[in-house]
Amino acid sequence: MKVINNAAQCNLKPSGSSPNGLISWQDANGDPTTGNAICCAAYGYRWSNNTQQCFSDMWRGEIGLGGGVPVNLPKPSRTEPIVLLDTGIANAPAKSILAGSNLQMDAEQKDNLLTSGDSVTINGVVTSSQVFGYNNKLENVTSGELLRGAQLSGANAWAKTMGRHYGGGYRDDQTPIGAMQTGELLLYNACVYPYSGYEQSINLDNGQDLLLPDDTTWFITIESVASDNNGFFMVSTYNGVILNKGGAINVLYLNQSFVADSVGNQFALEPKIYTFAPYFKVVLKCNDIGAFGYLFPTPAVTLTCRIKYVQTR
Repeated sequence: MKVINNAAQCNLKPSGSSPNGLISWQDANGDPTTGNAICCAAYGYRWSNNTQQCFSDMWRGEIGLGGGVPVNLPKPSRTEPIVLLDTGIANAPAKSILAGSNLQMDAEQKDNLLTSGDSVTINGVVTSSQVFGYNNKLENVTSGELLRGAQLSGANAWAKTMGRHYGGGYRDDQTPIGAMQTGELLLYNACVYPYSGYEQSINLDNGQDLLLPDDTTWFITIESVASDNNGFFMVSTYNGVILNKGGAINVLYLNQSFVADSVGNQFALEPKIYTFAPYFKVVLKCNDIGAFGYLFPTPAVTLTCRIKYVQTR
């Protein structure tokens, strides 16, 4: 659905469009005439300052940093990048769609990147990620790390790991990027618990450890599940606080709020966090608190963990 803005200022009406997306116009008498930028914008189309023409296809008005597109230019194939920029920089990302202004892409690989908004910055090797909103930043730490599967939305969000992140905007004029933010990450692994107290790391889909921006605090909830194919399970919920101060990561506390299993409270699934700046890792420790003498009716288990966080900076 097109939103009609300032239509009262326009005395023309669209009369059709060509296969190339070029809009044709008619006056109040129904006679063909030349369109203008005011009418083009009023009917939700895109005006090309370069060709002085109006286009219905959003990708046609401006491509890259240049002006309009000749009307006989064929549409790009699905594997070619589509770039719409009012202003800004985009270094030809592959298989990507960009829209907005002041977009900065400093990445060696940018497959399947979908970006929309204002003042969006991408830094690093990015695959299958999305950034929406304004003043958002998706950033890696060292070259070669993937930000695959990351999604940023809202305003003023800053993420260094895959997952879903939502920015809440600004507290005041001095608010740093990512100052009010929330999100969630999913971790997984599979293992055999051979003895009580055994610890197994759980990871992101890309196998990497977790990152926090500098001078950032996460108030976290860790929900963990260990299960096997026979229907046995252990579950737990822990709450805690993680702080990155000047590049050093510390766990201020991590306390249990809920724990249960399918065999009468015989096991306890405990998440632990190990830090090695600028990263941290989550492991799941299984404790036999009953009298079974073994850890799980079937020792091979699948581990899944969700970390929900509220971020302040």
